[in-house]
Amino acid sequence: MSVTIKEIADIAGVSRGTVDRVLNNRGNVNPETENRVKEIAQRMGYRPNRAARALATRKNPIKLGFVVPAEGNSFFDDVIKGLNKQAMKLVDYGVSIEIRTIKGFDVEKQLDIIEELINLPINGLIITPIDDEVISKKLKELSENGIPVITTNSDISNANRLCYVGSDYYKGGATAAGLMKYLIKDNGKVGIITGSLKMLGHRLRVDGFIDQIKKSKINVDIVGIKECNDDNFQSYEVAKSMLTQNPDIEALFIAAGGTEGICEAVKHLELGGKLKIICFDLIPSVKKFMKMGLVDFTISQDPEYQGWKPVELLYDYLVNEVQPQKEHYYTKTEINIAENI
Repeated sequence: MSVTIKEIADIAGVSRGTVDRVLNNRGNVNPETENRVKEIAQRMGYRPNRAARALATRKNPIKLGFVVPAEGNSFFDDVIKGLNKQAMKLVDYGVSIEIRTIKGFDVEKQLDIIEELINLPINGLIITPIDDEVISKKLKELSENGIPVITTNSDISNANRLCYVGSDYYKGGATAAGLMKYLIKDNGKVGIITGSLKMLGHRLRVDGFIDQIKKSKINVDIVGIKECNDDNFQSYEVAKSMLTQNPDIEALFIAAGGTEGICEAVKHLELGGKLKIICFDLIPSVKKFMKMGLVDFTISQDPEYQGWKPVELLYDYLVNEVQPQKEHYYTKTEINIAENI
């Protein structure tokens, strides 16, 4: 038989209203009393009535916000595909999702979209955040006002989010460094092109690469780290400039988006087959360039998971009062070559 709120209240010596406030995180309860109620509920194996809560959700619909830098970045096509699959499962439970996309990493634009979603209003937010103090402060404010936040694809510092879903960027960078030693000679020169150092994930990937290179048994000369804002037009110009100014570069490490533009620059400079390239994600353009012999390795990070898992976690938190079991829900790190795509 399931444990009731009344039974917990009787044992704790408090009212049912107090137990309800504690179990539903509504506040206004003495910390000592709150801890006692939670301890008793856990000991007795209390579980919320999920069927009743689902019915209540139909009567009081839940609206989630979803913000990603998807414009001009085809990686997010599969993220949104995963999101939509999960959204379809929850539509009968009164859950809707407001998707907002932006291009690049403009702090003010992202802040404006967050404000727009708050004014709808929304009950929870899933976001690929720019790692900026302004965004961090806003996400903290949401959490303090009862709007839980889950970060996806890239995390943020000091924002009180529930959890993060996405790639282990540092591990991804270290993996790329491990692959690089098979592609270049000792004392080889490598250029790094990333999306934006405003993004925590992009910084961690570069850090993981550089740290692992330092630990390896080969000497690698990193000639520069350039940003392309995950934009194929910018990445074309950045790659063309880097390779023209450093004609002895043997390999490129592409730490974020913009691979298509970079490969077009490599083709333009007639370096295909001579220059080694390691990048991320198994998007259609990367598959094409791998089959052409321009990309040697790509490291994939399960984009659909980054779309559906945050929705599942946020729904469970809002409706079933289930806290995420982990702080980081990392995707699998998979290495792809032309022969296994």
